[in-house]
Amino acid sequence: MAAIKPKLLPLVAALVATPLLVRTRWVDDPARFPGLTVPAANDFFAWWKAAACLAAGAVALAVLAARRDRPPRALALPLLAYLAAVWLSAAMAADVRTAVFGFAGQYEGALTLSAYAALALLAACARADAVLAGTALAAAGAAWVLGLAEFAGRPWLTGDAAGHPYFWLKPGQITATLIYSNYAGTYAALMAPLAAGVAATARDRRVRGAAGALFVLGAVNAYGSQSRGGMAGLVAGTLVVAAVLWRRGGAPPRSLAPIIRLASVAAAALVAVLVLRPLADPQLGVKAHEDDAVAAATLGGAASLPIEALEVDGRSAHVRYRGRSLRLYAAGDRLLLTDGAGKPLTYAPAADGTLHLTDPAYDAFRLAPAATPRGRIVAVRCGAFSIPLAVAADSVRLASAAGAVTSEEPAVALPPAPWERLLSGRGYIWNRTLPLLRGKALLGAGPGAFAREFPQRDYAGKLNNYGELAVLFDKPHDLYLQIAHASGGASLVVLLALWASLLARPLPHPLGPALKGALAGYLVASLVNDSVVAVAPTFWILAGLAAGLARAPQRKAMPIPPKPVVSITAVFT
Repeated sequence: MAAIKPKLLPLVAALVATPLLVRTRWVDDPARFPGLTVPAANDFFAWWKAAACLAAGAVALAVLAARRDRPPRALALPLLAYLAAVWLSAAMAADVRTAVFGFAGQYEGALTLSAYAALALLAACARADAVLAGTALAAAGAAWVLGLAEFAGRPWLTGDAAGHPYFWLKPGQITATLIYSNYAGTYAALMAPLAAGVAATARDRRVRGAAGALFVLGAVNAYGSQSRGGMAGLVAGTLVVAAVLWRRGGAPPRSLAPIIRLASVAAAALVAVLVLRPLADPQLGVKAHEDDAVAAATLGGAASLPIEALEVDGRSAHVRYRGRSLRLYAAGDRLLLTDGAGKPLTYAPAADGTLHLTDPAYDAFRLAPAATPRGRIVAVRCGAFSIPLAVAADSVRLASAAGAVTSEEPAVALPPAPWERLLSGRGYIWNRTLPLLRGKALLGAGPGAFAREFPQRDYAGKLNNYGELAVLFDKPHDLYLQIAHASGGASLVVLLALWASLLARPLPHPLGPALKGALAGYLVASLVNDSVVAVAPTFWILAGLAAGLARAPQRKAMPIPPKPVVSITAVFT
């Protein structure tokens, strides 16, 4: 086996480190927007991956500067235009530091985005398709083996993270080394079609067998992650591989052999998922499907959400639950209650220690007072929801369960949409994100600015769609909305044109079907997921590799020389 050339080291390092590098110690980052709902949140291990990506990107930039050949213009010009929009948006952002270095827990600032571009450009002129594809698949195999152990209830990477109060993932849900289950699904959508394409087109049987096994592992990981976007991307990417193979044509059975191999590994993956399915927690994904069913049932009419209003302005609180309005005021050490029309309401102790309202129309409401080191807390319970309020002399504010005031500013009231609960509440995030794109046609708010601009004080929306107030929205859960908000609509159009050209351009190289399937799988999964530092570097390297192979001259078969014709004159002379 030939040694890896030094110029390839940053690419190899990024392909291995960003998906696999993990620290099993949970890291709290108090700098993560303490003025919003969550005063401290986890680091998600992303800092280490971002550091590795930045180092690899810096070395890649140095290698590019020292090389004589240049990346293809079809890749370089769109990336330069995109980076210009990124850095201009960062320079004009309200928080320049966050725009440059990235929001805590993500670290996908302008520097990291520039590292992605440098890695893509180096991959485009590296001329090392076998090394890069093989390295990417080997890293995916390592992550998927860990994911398979996780799926079987034998997680190897737990550390002290599993006992952390913010660790909400269920037993048996695959995250592997990809930080989060949705990221594991996106990674499978990117890498499994690559493995499928290699299994269908490789000449060596051993390579085909190994790639087929990797595809099966990737399918199991996509299913075990319970990422519907990841599963959809994997299927879409595999279909793109099949379509490219079919379009290549040729005389049977040569043209059908790769498709038959692809169908075989797809069938093996389906059988593996069905066989291993009992290992998964039967409750995985149940709530998400129930929410989708509720949202789909309301698509034809107006939104019907339990919490119709939740307003806290510092002096009073207003809760409207299923048509009933309750207002709370603090008067010294007393708590005053009225209905929507201002009529006083009384309450009395209940057997469970709470206070119930004596008016039968308000039977769904309960008050649960509690004393904490930070003051008095009164939790307003309505149905399955609990709204903690910090009550002091003439002051009512929204609070955390520990009594800490989460916001000094009043809540915002935004009209709900009937499709907000679709896709695990993504409909809610998108409904609140689209208005943020106004005025961002050319430049965006800067990388990492989403949490600052999102209406974090839409407490009614948070309760209806997520059942809790302590949730911070720092990303739109859609790659395309993420790009448009961070660097502007024009930069999104540039990248869409680049990706479309990579998928549409003929790529007769043997890796062509695999690369197109990988890119398509990632782009489909990204309809419901974000760009993250655990997966994006691999995507950009494969995109650069596809651009470079499209530019590289293809080897042409030497023409067969005609048979010599014996001259009659030569015979008789």
